[in-house]
Amino acid sequence: MVFYFLVDLMLSVSANLTKSILPGVAVHSLGLLIFFGVVWPQDRKRELIWTYGPDAWFRIHVTQAIVFGVLGILAFVRLARQRSD
Repeated sequence: MVFYFLVDLMLSVSANLTKSILPGVAVHSLGLLIFFGVVWPQDRKRELIWTYGPDAWFRIHVTQAIVFGVLGILAFVRLARQRSD
């Protein structure tokens, strides 16, 4: 649920700063396409973290989430500054 909340938060901030839902529509559509085309077909093979513990892929994905989260926040801050000028 945290993932969905953060995605919704990101899309709402994007819509608020750009005064348009079109960037969010594009991002959401691309995310659905990638999820249902790439992730979901392989989902049966995914092992649960609390069963086997975190592995290297889990640590890579956590690092990616942190790095791209920080980059996303910086992009929103820059967009907000440009909008206020």
